[in-house]
Amino acid sequence: LKFVRAAAASEGGMGFHVDDGVEEAPGLVLCAATAAGASAATAGAAFRTLSLRAGGAGSSGSGGGAEASACSRALSVRLVECNDTLDGPEAVDAKSGALVWEGGLDLARHIAALPTEERSTPSSSSSAGCRRCIARGARVLELGAGHGVPGIVAALCHGASVDFHDRAADVLRRVTSTNVVANGLSMSLAPSDPSAEGCRFLAGDWRQLSAAVDDLGLRYDVVLAAEAIYRTDMYEDLAAVLEQCLAHGGLAFFAGKRFYFGCGGGTASFASFLQGRGFAVSVDLPIEDGKSNVREVLFIERAGAEQQSSKEADKEAAARSDDGDGPESDASGRPAKVARTS
Repeated sequence: LKFVRAAAASEGGMGFHVDDGVEEAPGLVLCAATAAGASAATAGAAFRTLSLRAGGAGSSGSGGGAEASACSRALSVRLVECNDTLDGPEAVDAKSGALVWEGGLDLARHIAALPTEERSTPSSSSSAGCRRCIARGARVLELGAGHGVPGIVAALCHGASVDFHDRAADVLRRVTSTNVVANGLSMSLAPSDPSAEGCRFLAGDWRQLSAAVDDLGLRYDVVLAAEAIYRTDMYEDLAAVLEQCLAHGGLAFFAGKRFYFGCGGGTASFASFLQGRGFAVSVDLPIEDGKSNVREVLFIERAGAEQQSSKEADKEAAARSDDGDGPESDASGRPAKVARTS
């Protein structure tokens, strides 16, 4: 594994050098920006500002428990201006990260709307009381990040430590890392430490990434991906990445179009594929404007996680009842029925 560190370069640019002698996983690059590189990253670059609303409505089924809280504030994300064009089919894979795709914006808004679970030592982002919360300080992986908008929002709104992945190391250097430092996020200065806080950058294809996270023992509480499922021949490798990197109780959110015309992929077929691989998948947010292709944000977890969360909730309720803190019981000891209002 090669560690690529950002350093201050002449004329306000960002320079990178490779630390020699560290090649645990050839082909995959793990980058970490130093403070000096971070201060130089935004110099001379043109930016635009994306405005989002953090917290509030916008996610279906993301209700939280007593330990969850949602912020509700205007959120501004700075994005570096790029002039890249996609001049052929191969450029879609190699250079598409320089563009801001609508799926990335959909996912960023959805992540901003999710409640933050306040926990001192989050081992996973899912709990019995708040299955769709993101725990403060969670370790997050954004696949095919490009501009990294969803990952940046996860860090800003939920205090997450984010690893940004892209197939192209050049995109990570020119685009992703620049956006990260422009938004005031901290960098990991110990990229080889799986538990290190701060943002890191991984470059490589899906198979290289899957092998690396397995070899290094990298596990993530939340995995994010936008517009990554446009080709069906990617499904097998993407599923392998999820199987390797999702921590126990981990969650994934994938945003994309229901069907990518001319490419064959889409949220519907990807959901079906994952279900066949032992994942539970549901549509968390459908987006239909009547003018364009239907877009969706998928909520993904390992099959059985929902049932496990329900069992944990039952155990917690029983414990509270034994302590006299639970709901009132009838003569048989069963909880008394609670009237529901519509």
